[in-house]
Parts: sequence; structure tokens; C-alpha cells
Amino acid sequence: MCRDYGLAISVAVVVAFLIRFFLLEAYRVPSTVMSPALMPGDTIFVFKSAYWLRLPGAEAPVMSLGEAKRGDVVIYTHPLEGGADFVRRVVGLPGDRVEVRNGTLYLNERTVRLVGAQDPDAQCDAEGFSGGLTYRVCSTGEPGLSIPPTLVPEGQIFVLGDDRSIVLNEPRRVISSLVSIKYLRGKVLWIWLSVEPGKHADRSWFSRIRFDRMFRRV
Repeated sequence: MCRDYGLAISVAVVVAFLIRFFLLEAYRVPSTVMSPALMPGDTIFVFKSAYWLRLPGAEAPVMSLGEAKRGDVVIYTHPLEGGADFVRRVVGLPGDRVEVRNGTLYLNERTVRLVGAQDPDAQCDAEGFSGGLTYRVCSTGEPGLSIPPTLVPEGQIFVLGDDRSIVLNEPRRVISSLVSIKYLRGKVLWIWLSVEPGKHADRSWFSRIRFDRMFRRV
């Protein structure tokens, strides 16, 4: 009987190891850069093998498993940021010409904005790509994010946050948005837990859970 328990525990540890390193990993969203799709306090599940196979402890990928598509929400690292993880939406692929004018995205000289403002107070609109994918973007600042026309090189993608009021310093706008595909860490699948961040002395942890955001696909 003890031997059976030992085998079951060993198998469970191996399965957990495989899931953690090759399939799913949880990340907590710290900022509003992907608002309204992702909010601070959201905990997301990321499919780690969506694009690359990486061995545990190795930075360089060993095998390509898929290609990023426009509209994918991805986790990636950037060499300029010391290996930190970032979450953004893929809006441009190799060969695309990307431009942002006051928060409005233009792809190959055509806007991807679909409808007029849905929320005048938050200045939110919808964008979309071929295949029926649509998502909301918001810009509460004046002026919004602007990026000059940029041709996406081979081996790279162009990423943006859905909050277009977050403006980077001019020299870093294009550099931060161009990401080598080898730095992709995974694709965001869904939100599994969402807790309103911050200290609330008069509110319990449970009361800050945003149930309406839980198990929402991204």
C-alpha cells in the first residue's frame, strides 16, 4: 500500500512538472496597459508551448511549435528591459507596415478600427482583424499614443497594449513595440481569478473578487 502511494505521488509530481514547464503558467497582471481586456489584479493562464518548445532552465527555444497571429495576446521578454515579462497584443507580422495616430492603429495604411466610440467617457472603440476577431481599445489621454510608420522586419512582430493613452518616450516607442519572435514566452488563454488590487481596510479579500471577470477568454 505504501509503495502504491509513493508511485501515485511520484506520478503527480512529474505531471505537475510537465504542466508547469511545458503547458500552463499563471501570471498576475500588474498594470492597465492591456485594459480593458486585462485589468490590474487579473491572474491569467498562459499556454507556454503555443509558439516554442523550451527546455526547463533554458532561454533559447529548441523547436518552433506555431506562429503568432494578429490579435494574439502574448507574454514576452525584451532585451532592453532586463528579462522582465510583458503582456501585449500582436498587431503586426513580418512585412506589415504599422502606424499609430493618436491611439488609432493603421495596418498597411488602413485603419483596423471598426466602429465609433462605444463609451464617450472612456473613449473606447473596437478594432478587428480578418477572421472575425474583435477587441476593445481605450484612450483616456490627449493626445493618445502615436508611432510613426514602421515596417516589421522578418523574425519580429509588432505589439501594442489595448490602453492607447499610455505614451512611451519617443525614442522607445518603436523599439519597445518590435519584438523578436524568439522572445515569445506564450499565449494568454483566459483569466482564472480577478481580485481588485490595493489595500482596503474596510473590505475583505473575498469581497474584492471580481467574479464577472473569472474564466473569461482573452
